[in-house]
Amino acid sequence: MNILFTRSKQENDKLHQRITKNHINCYQLDLIKYFNLDFDFKEIENYDDIILSSKYTAELFSQNNSLKNKNFWVVGFQSRKILLEKGFLNIKSFENVKSLFKKIKSKIKSRTIYLSGDNYILAPLKTIKHKILYKAKYRKMLTKNQLTILKEIIFNKILFYSINSAKSFFF
Repeated sequence: MNILFTRSKQENDKLHQRITKNHINCYQLDLIKYFNLDFDFKEIENYDDIILSSKYTAELFSQNNSLKNKNFWVVGFQSRKILLEKGFLNIKSFENVKSLFKKIKSKIKSRTIYLSGDNYILAPLKTIKHKILYKAKYRKMLTKNQLTILKEIIFNKILFYSINSAKSFFF
């Protein structure tokens, strides 16, 4: 079986290590690259509730131990797992940002901040401060080597990370 990964290099490497143990041929097409923006985590100390929109946001945030006692609202099981492994305790996780916003709407306090990348699905509620921690750049063109792999190999599965990575692949 041949599988093509289309995430960032780091995420593709992690998937590759896990899946090749099962004697599956894995190929990587790094369609996403992340660029962290300057951000001072002291800015968050005045907020009681913190919303993290992605696994990548959780990874960036988990490096800051001084905020472990805050309330966290996260998208995805992996985001929750990352924070738990770093000792964060007050975590509520949701399958997607829409269900998170629906739930938090009734519990919202004035001191809530939403931390995300620049490609967020839903704009936050007006009562929530929004801060972008990183930019995601999607590949516009494939290299000759990548095109060769796509032409020569028949893939049983192609794993797309998002709508944007699928668009990068097909257009």
